[in-house]
Amino acid sequence: MGQAEIVEALKDGKWWLSREITERVDVSLGSVQASLRRMIEHGEVEVGDARKVIKDKGRLKSRHFVYAYKLK
Repeated sequence: MGQAEIVEALKDGKWWLSREITERVDVSLGSVQASLRRMIEHGEVEVGDARKVIKDKGRLKSRHFVYAYKLK
């Protein structure tokens, strides 16, 4: 699993939760989060508060603070 799969999953320009990216790419959550962290450090991925950027509130299953990600 590499960052290329995550870039491919994020290409549609929408905001995605790491859980959703994990399901799309079919890899572990830890691998996705590690790749996202590297991509954020290099300025490839934008991070936002999921409650503010995701319009479909049915996608938010947790009441905790959650990040959403998309390509810059």
